[in-house]
Amino acid sequence: METKERQIANEIVNLGLQKAAESMAFFTKEKVELKGIDVKQEGISKIDSIFPCDTNETKYVLTTEIKGDLKGICYLIFSEQEVNKILGVSLPKSILEDPEKLAVMSDAILLEMDNIIVASVVTQFSNSFQYKMYGDVPRLSKSNCIEFKELMKKENSGREQFIYFKSAMHTKELDICPDFLWMLDDKFIEGVRNHAKKN
Repeated sequence: METKERQIANEIVNLGLQKAAESMAFFTKEKVELKGIDVKQEGISKIDSIFPCDTNETKYVLTTEIKGDLKGICYLIFSEQEVNKILGVSLPKSILEDPEKLAVMSDAILLEMDNIIVASVVTQFSNSFQYKMYGDVPRLSKSNCIEFKELMKKENSGREQFIYFKSAMHTKELDICPDFLWMLDDKFIEGVRNHAKKN
């Protein structure tokens, strides 16, 4: 991706994230700043250098299949520490101290956050590229980084490119940077290039 195309991809992603931030206050109960940091579009051979692994760390992986004119899979990846911070600002003390209720509510919150963030970015892609596309129902899994990468490569056999960025989420009480990894087909690059020609 050329410099101008990378800038356009960055702008489109951040427009989507800005719209998602407006809905995130439902969870955090205060204004949210949400932006993508250093959006990269690379070949799959670069995945290990861009997204290094700590095999001992549990990752909370939210997986959403992208369907329509532009197809792919999106992964929103939180560390265990980031999840605990989100729950700490989103849930009352009575639930945080009840393991059964906490297990149910934590999954629900993460899935709904993924719904909001992914839907906002997908809508921005759709509007910018004039594609009909949507995100399917997300699923949540927990694994270490190596296990996740093995699954990711299996789920994306045949896709050679990925988009990666940190999604910086900031409020007065929360400051986290979960990983965002998008495996998209060639229609993404085609859409960015067509958008670049018009601007």
